Amino acid sequence: MKKMSDTQSTESKSSDNFFIKINVDQKITKKELFSLISKSVANQKKLSQKELFKSLQAREQVKNTSFGNGIAFPHIILEENVIPNLIICKLAQKIDEWKCPDSTAVDTCFILLISRKSQKNSPRIKRLIKIFRKFADKNVISKISQCQTAEEIEKYL
Repeated sequence: MKKMSDTQSTESKSSDNFFIKINVDQKITKKELFSLISKSVANQKKLSQKELFKSLQAREQVKNTSFGNGIAFPHIILEENVIPNLIICKLAQKIDEWKCPDSTAVDTCFILLISRKSQKNSPRIKRLIKIFRKFADKNVISKISQCQTAEEIEKYL
């Protein structure tokens, strides 16, 4: 079994620090992906990697966050104040164990990073809502599914 340190990935932020983009080049499991996301966000936002991972796992245990067309919407909901972000994660290889309702395997994740204390009328929350409403359009889903990197997805959103 490979170590997480062996996983090839790239990460970046958008110019306005709204998006955190992660591209994963190697085949990994859902647990390894959650660990990678937690580590990346912890490093960038100075948050607890353990708390980030626990939040991702806890939400996934309540209900599978996969959507369809290989897309999933896990979230990190923290008690502490945090500036809301959207993490775009594109995998070069699908996670076979993580199936969507349409039987496709996940290769694209949009991870919401938010605080329970976030103000619903804040500009960042309004921006997140606007983005998530786009997923109701099958054409948007199709185009996102064809993107090869998190950067391509960001440009489309």
